[in-house]
Amino acid sequence: MRIVLTGPESTAKSTLCRNLSQYYKGSMIPEFARSFLEDQLPVLEYTLEDVIYIGEKQYDISKNSSINNLIFEDTDLVNILVWLRLKFDHCDLMLEDKLSNFPPDLYLICLPDIEWSFDPLRDFKGNRLLVLKEHIKVIKKFQTPFRFVSGLGRKRLTQSIFHLDDYISSCTFAP
Repeated sequence: MRIVLTGPESTAKSTLCRNLSQYYKGSMIPEFARSFLEDQLPVLEYTLEDVIYIGEKQYDISKNSSINNLIFEDTDLVNILVWLRLKFDHCDLMLEDKLSNFPPDLYLICLPDIEWSFDPLRDFKGNRLLVLKEHIKVIKKFQTPFRFVSGLGRKRLTQSIFHLDDYISSCTFAP
């Protein structure tokens, strides 16, 4: 089962992903964009082609991960598609096709109800609600199940566990 944490920047996706993978003893797939872009600091410059490459690489990492496990993914192609749309006004049909053919089982959408914190890799400080709306639009387009996660600290983790337990208990697994 593949669970993706998504949503605007600075909403504790990475922390929550790490905590959930530990709680459920699952695997975690980190956000490829972070490692790719950190190599460019102290000057952060990237192109449309860089973001498409990041999307392709994140997809490949996810696709090649073990399917026989509970996998928690710190973002996926939804984040890339939103990024491309908002930063470059670009729609990438190839990445949309990849998402359509390899959707996660569930999205946990992290709401921007916690304070934004500075990070040199972040672009959308004042636009987190717009970014959230774009995420929801893409997820609904592909008709993938999702749950919203809100709250501070432990409440965010507890709410995520509740949603996951509820979702997992509703699933039918093949023998």
